[in-house]
Amino acid sequence: MGVPVKYRGGGEANALYDWLDITSGVGYRRYLAGASALSSGALYFLTSRDIDSLPWNVTSGLSAADWQLKQDLDFDIQFKKAAYISGAAYINVLHAIDSPGAGDVVDGITTKIFHVNPAGTETQIASAVGALRSTEGGGSIQYFKECIKLDCDGKQFSVGDRLRLNVLHYGKDTGGNGSMVLYFDPSGKKTFTDISGGSVNTTLSLDVPFTIDI
Repeated sequence: MGVPVKYRGGGEANALYDWLDITSGVGYRRYLAGASALSSGALYFLTSRDIDSLPWNVTSGLSAADWQLKQDLDFDIQFKKAAYISGAAYINVLHAIDSPGAGDVVDGITTKIFHVNPAGTETQIASAVGALRSTEGGGSIQYFKECIKLDCDGKQFSVGDRLRLNVLHYGKDTGGNGSMVLYFDPSGKKTFTDISGGSVNTTLSLDVPFTIDI
């Protein structure tokens, strides 16, 4: 006699990864940062879908020679299944700087990854500071697509916990009238030519290392 369906075990879920690092024993899942315009203000989030984001960038004016923190953005995703994160994470982010004069504007990006429990308590599991970039000539906006590597401390995520990507955008301007832009559109709707002459899009991605059994 067969076991009724309602008494059967659920079985194991099949996890899908965008790529595997066999030597490290991790499976990578790529999340894309985006935003939604609500009546209460912009909601920032992480998603695995290439959806359109609105807003899809933030522009910050610069008017001081000292460092200024202009953007402090949190992109979250909530876990529906338990998972363990450990190893090297990778962030790819596009930013731009604009100044009438060469070398006037300098910007930098700091990234952090947090475990956030249902009560809202943050535990930092990774942090990295990107290289500083400066305008190489005046009169035109210049684009930089960064890859920032972060080493994640091992952390168990339970159902209901959130993974949080925090992006800090700093800048300074000795000329007093420059600006900088941070992009985060999951669909990558626009492309630009970066400082090296390559084509780059507006996605902000986070590749997360999940421990797997191989």
